[in-house]
Amino acid sequence: MVSRPILIIDPEAQIEIDKAIEWYESAREGLGFEFYNYLEGYFKTLQQNEAYFQIKESQFLENCH
Repeated sequence: MVSRPILIIDPEAQIEIDKAIEWYESAREGLGFEFYNYLEGYFKTLQQNEAYFQIKESQFLENCH
C-alpha cells in the first residue's frame, strides 16, 4: 500500500479559505460549494502527484547549506 503525504493547511490559510468560501457563496448560492470542491480536488492532486511539485525549504535553511 502506497502512503500519501499528509497535507497540512496552516490555520491562517484555513481562515482565508473559509472567508473565500463565504464570499463565493454570498456572490451566488452554491458557488462556495463549487470553490470548496475545486480546492479539495487540487489538494488531492498535490497529495497523489507530489513528484510534480517541489517541496521547498525555507530561505533560511537554503542559505545554511
